[in-house]
Amino acid sequence: MLQTVVAALDPRRRRDRKSYLILNAILLILFFLLPYPLYEVWELLDAAHGGEGYAALAFEIVFYAIQLVLIAVGVLLAAQRCHDTDRSGWKALFILVPILGLAFWIALFFFPGTPGPNRYGPDPLGRQPLAPEPAT
Repeated sequence: MLQTVVAALDPRRRRDRKSYLILNAILLILFFLLPYPLYEVWELLDAAHGGEGYAALAFEIVFYAIQLVLIAVGVLLAAQRCHDTDRSGWKALFILVPILGLAFWIALFFFPGTPGPNRYGPDPLGRQPLAPEPAT
């Protein structure tokens, strides 16, 4: 199973629009909903230890570590999506720029991938490039 996850997160591969949309939806859910159950657990731990505030500090450390991992995975997915459109994966770093990043992130949902293989690998949808029209 770990090999499957590592293969799916390989930054050299291509990612189609549908899987990009699904994985980004999962990331957004984790990014915004995961902190609440964690916070409740830390509140219970803090109350059990007399409310000294150590649980709040531990929560912040764990919370920011998880958020950084989720952001890194989001940038990696954007790099894969850039590869599908035959662009450099380094352009995925635009996602980290306020406002421009949001526009770039949304645009990646709409740009179609390159049909057939490109310099980043085979087409994830298995399409073949269009054959040129025969000259008459």
